[in-house]
Amino acid sequence: MSAEKKRIVKRSKTNSVMELVASRLGVTPQELEREVSGKCKNVLNIAGLDKAVDLFWSMIDSPVYVYCDYDCDGITSGSIISIGCNSIGIKPHIIIPRRFTDGYGIKVKNLENMDPSGLLITVDNGIAANEAVDTAKEKGMKVIILDHHEARILNGEQFLPEADVVIDPHITEADFEDYCGAGLAYRFMREVFAKKRRPADLNGIMSSMIALAAVGTVGDSVTMKAENRFLVRRGMEQIEQKRVSTGLVLLLEEMKLSDTLSVEDIAYSLVPAINAFGRLEDEGSRKVAALLSYTGRKSDGAKNAAQIVKQMNDERKTYCKELTELAEKMVEETGQMNNSVLVLQDDRFLKGICGIIAGNLTEKYKVPSIVFGAPENGICVGSGRSRDWCNLKAAMDKCSGLFFQYGGHPAACGASIQIENIDTLRQTMCDLIEKVEEPGDDVVFYDIDGNVHTLYALYKDVRKYGPYGVGNEEPVVCLKGLELKENKFGDLFREMGSEKQHLKLFCEGIDVLWFNASEKYKEMGKPKKLNVVGRLSTNTYKGKTSLQINAEYVEATE
Repeated sequence: MSAEKKRIVKRSKTNSVMELVASRLGVTPQELEREVSGKCKNVLNIAGLDKAVDLFWSMIDSPVYVYCDYDCDGITSGSIISIGCNSIGIKPHIIIPRRFTDGYGIKVKNLENMDPSGLLITVDNGIAANEAVDTAKEKGMKVIILDHHEARILNGEQFLPEADVVIDPHITEADFEDYCGAGLAYRFMREVFAKKRRPADLNGIMSSMIALAAVGTVGDSVTMKAENRFLVRRGMEQIEQKRVSTGLVLLLEEMKLSDTLSVEDIAYSLVPAINAFGRLEDEGSRKVAALLSYTGRKSDGAKNAAQIVKQMNDERKTYCKELTELAEKMVEETGQMNNSVLVLQDDRFLKGICGIIAGNLTEKYKVPSIVFGAPENGICVGSGRSRDWCNLKAAMDKCSGLFFQYGGHPAACGASIQIENIDTLRQTMCDLIEKVEEPGDDVVFYDIDGNVHTLYALYKDVRKYGPYGVGNEEPVVCLKGLELKENKFGDLFREMGSEKQHLKLFCEGIDVLWFNASEKYKEMGKPKKLNVVGRLSTNTYKGKTSLQINAEYVEATE
């Protein structure tokens, strides 16, 4: 490993967390202070929401069908509506498609057994389901679409389904555009309760729903601004107080995430676990939704369900590691290292984790990646992931004729394609997308200068002005001249991990966590004085809390 120093560059002139976050959010420091104190208005207008609520209540005696997606956002969306409806005596039919059998989105065949007098609500999908919506309407059903994806484009214009109500903040008028499906589901159910002047909390039901909205919001990587910040902040408060569904409590306990919970815990531990079951088993997403929406007493059956979710996540981790290594080998062997887009297909790639493999490839090679699994009847299903500088969905629009089906976001898409078209797709995408050399190979950026004597105050400010996420990333701190100091056992550092690949460096006033760095530290000559760039956190062990920094870059200093 190279121990060459990089340039450490401060991104902004301010050293105030408040000013930094306010600038990123496009608000004044005063407005930010009102927001974090809970004094600002958080209920934003969404066109069509009142109409959707009125339609819902008008059909309270009719069958209600809720069609969701099979990812974390869709699962939490369906769970929110399930919890809300059941609390007011409505027994909705929650329909989550099978990832492998059904694929993404509502299909005409999914409508065959639905009551013509019923209400169909699509959540986290539906905006592109023109044919299915037309069929539902022809049957006599009422249809509400709650979605946040892009509509189909026909002759240069949006081609919207003929639903009774279409709510999509990217398309219809809204004060805030970047809700995910779970955020929309929560807003919808909140207005459902408000319409009939239901109790504000309804025995913890609202708390359970906003907690799941927080999980879905983090899981779908929408911008952490405006309403999404409110949802995540309030949802995490409910999780910490365990004012959430019994199923979520059990899953958190099984994953040992019940004591304290951060956005990172949700993003990197809880969300992957929610997704894992559906990636490996056709009925998995339905089983996870059933767990998350369970509000009864703790039982052996519910505990067992939580254990299975964790077990499936452990299996998913193993598959992802092995198949990512296979994909990286294929990139090298096929000579795609310098391509502007990576397109891979292999029968060993599991359909459910193609997106994860693509994400890992994109992270390593810094270019968009599309990964397809084994063909069925000549058609391969896969997923793509992109970088900030490339709108993958727009590029796929330009070669739509190559796909059997496709859709998604600028940064993440799904697609199916005839196997004989994959080579053509690779060449076409490389022609369409120009590779952009990203800064950062020799530069490390940070936001705030830290001082070992005031780190706790800085950490409190970082926490105060969160939550953080897409579009408002957690401030990166630079600590210069940190000196290693022996702990009570006389150690300057400790090697950790199954292969002793990680490091904990003991410094004056703070510990430095440096992952996959044991060999690099040795190559550097085990320096005792360091400059460290990373994010602040705390560690609680045996009732004692200590400050630490999760290092993104470490260099020796004189």
